[in-house]
Amino acid sequence: GEGAGGDSKLNPGSLTGEWEGQSISNKKGEVTYWKGTSLVFECTRSGSSFIRGAGKSIWRGRAIPFHVEGTFDAKTGRGSLAKMHLGAKIRKSVAYEILVEFGKQGGEAKITGSNANSRFVLIRVKIESNPSGSMTTDRSTSTSISSSVGGVKAAAAAAGGGG
Repeated sequence: GEGAGGDSKLNPGSLTGEWEGQSISNKKGEVTYWKGTSLVFECTRSGSSFIRGAGKSIWRGRAIPFHVEGTFDAKTGRGSLAKMHLGAKIRKSVAYEILVEFGKQGGEAKITGSNANSRFVLIRVKIESNPSGSMTTDRSTSTSISSSVGGVKAAAAAAGGGG
């Protein structure tokens, strides 16, 4: 019945999962891969949304762990994200302006970001179906989703439509 304008506002919690992508430096075109990036999205009552997570940057053959933290507006998807590298030698923090987008019915989710020196694109590769943190294999994913309770019917439907 209600929620005719359902597509006009993001549901940040539905974006939680595993993301991958890459950033490219503007000057040299150097690529840094963002691997196994686990992001958690939370929404406050005031409408601001938070992103937290961690992953690994693959840069010049090195794996550098990082944390990310950010905020964005659930209506527009616009916000900012800080990426803090936690490597032994590289402990640089990078700030980005970001845009959080996802397709209708939980389709392809994407985050784009940029700053003066680089830009990045992240795509969600896995929907978080098991929040306890234990990994599920692809074989068991469909059964674990369907046997879970709560608002995962949409996730199950989206996962089934992957092709």
